[in-house]
Amino acid sequence: MADAQPRLADGSGADRTRERSRSRTRKPKKSVVDFSKWDIAALKRYKKHYKLRVQHDATKSDLVAAITEHFDSLPCDEFEIMSFFVFAVRNREKYELLADDPAASK
Repeated sequence: MADAQPRLADGSGADRTRERSRSRTRKPKKSVVDFSKWDIAALKRYKKHYKLRVQHDATKSDLVAAITEHFDSLPCDEFEIMSFFVFAVRNREKYELLADDPAASK
């Protein structure tokens, strides 16, 4: 019986699998946040909070470009975020993480 994928010289497909997973992670992230819809004051607060090096007299488009680049470079562990979200939803009464009534958490 022939394998669906050809094996490497050592008989394993591990190197091929590693290469496929690397190629998936190299794709550039596309920002899901449209910073061009933010007002200039919010963009300046973001710049100040993260201490981004942008000219003092930068235009809105300059700020949007710098902030988008910064935001896209932030590390994000999707599995950890989704795991915490599912945990929070399942345990919202117990931990009051997603309480519907703000007065209930007092």
